[in-house]
Amino acid sequence: MKKNLFGVAIVALLFFFGCTQGDEDPLISLRSRENKLKGTWEWVKTEDLTADTVLNASPQLPFLLQFAEDNTYSGSLVTLFISTPDDSTDNGIEWSSTWAFSEDKEQLTLQDSYVLSTLQEYNPNVFTILRLTNKEMILFNTQAAHSATETKEQRLHWRKID
Repeated sequence: MKKNLFGVAIVALLFFFGCTQGDEDPLISLRSRENKLKGTWEWVKTEDLTADTVLNASPQLPFLLQFAEDNTYSGSLVTLFISTPDDSTDNGIEWSSTWAFSEDKEQLTLQDSYVLSTLQEYNPNVFTILRLTNKEMILFNTQAAHSATETKEQRLHWRKID
């Protein structure tokens, strides 16, 4: 009888105090958000909610993010520059910087400091975490569009590959 009550108490604690944070997160999770985030993520698609369009990833042009234990991350993006109709060259952009959760772990901040030809450091990107599982991450972002008064709302989908 005591074993049954102990089992029920454990299940109740997991149910009420699990590591679930977001509305779309699994009901029960034994892994923290930090542990779920660590690893390599591949971009799947971006939903532009303002323009009601979807941009799907291309297998030929992968976009990867790798999150490490020490709150650093690195990214790589393959771009395709076409010089003539018959000639194309693959070029890549790589960067590394830091990431952090908000205190309530509902937001993820990525401090982008990747360097392009201008040696420019970029402002941090703050994403609301809509879903974070061991295999799937959905982030929401609002960013400035073409003018200071316009904004663009995006939902970014990622798949964990390691």
